[in-house]
Amino acid sequence: MNKKQYLTSLIILAVLSVAALVTNYFFQYADWLIILLGIMIGYTIVKQRINGAVQYFSTRFNMLLDYDLDIDEALKMAQEAFDNAPTATHRAMYQMYLAMAFYYKGDYDQAIRTFNSIELSRLNVVFHSLVFSFTGYAAWELHDTEAFDSALSRLKASADKVPAKYQDFVGSYVEVLEAIQNMDSSIDHYKEVIDKHFSNDDGYLAKKMNYLYRLSYYYKAIGDTEEMDKCLAFLIANGKNQHLALRAKEMFTGSVNVEDFVWDPTKKEEPVDNVEPEVIEEASQEESQDDSEKKE
Repeated sequence: MNKKQYLTSLIILAVLSVAALVTNYFFQYADWLIILLGIMIGYTIVKQRINGAVQYFSTRFNMLLDYDLDIDEALKMAQEAFDNAPTATHRAMYQMYLAMAFYYKGDYDQAIRTFNSIELSRLNVVFHSLVFSFTGYAAWELHDTEAFDSALSRLKASADKVPAKYQDFVGSYVEVLEAIQNMDSSIDHYKEVIDKHFSNDDGYLAKKMNYLYRLSYYYKAIGDTEEMDKCLAFLIANGKNQHLALRAKEMFTGSVNVEDFVWDPTKKEEPVDNVEPEVIEEASQEESQDDSEKKE
């Protein structure tokens, strides 16, 4: 449901509601409680349609990025959703997805600008971790240490506000970004963290690519060019125009044959369920109130 459809639905609901209230005032054909209940049900249906559209978008968007690697379609989809968002809250949500699409496209500057322009008070605090984490990833690719450190600091600061069931979700991003930050001084710890968070095969190509890309930096640090090239060859052979494939082409030295690393999707395992936030969760009233007080 886009903005026009949402507004049209609200106008129709408002007109019907007023008509029901006025006619019932004169003719007393129904109990007032029934009239009010009908209005509430109508509003709930409209809201469920919006949330259902967001859920469908999220599923489709993630499949485009994680499995199909159709970055251009994901970017187009996110831009259209952002431009036609029905509410300010949904606009902020779609803006987060748009920034992520820019990141996967390799347009890191635009990704950071888009992340920084998101009205965070409109998002559930759990999604702040995604904003700060991907800002950090993009800054690292740009070798912008100041922006990276700032994103990591904001991520750590937001961790305490996250509900207990999402602590591990946010903590994983903190651990990975800290390992990247300290890669030069603790390369073995970096590999341990990368293995911990990315080595399990969940059946999605993007996850495997992310693991091999991060792993290639370990082999580069220890001077094992062939193993580094094996990781990069997989990205080049299978990554299409995804940003990691583009980075891999820049790092690849040619010590192995790229064609030997074409991925066979029939060997993938069943996806592993992870505890992640629901896409339709909105900022709580308490969070919105806190943000309003801070602005004052």
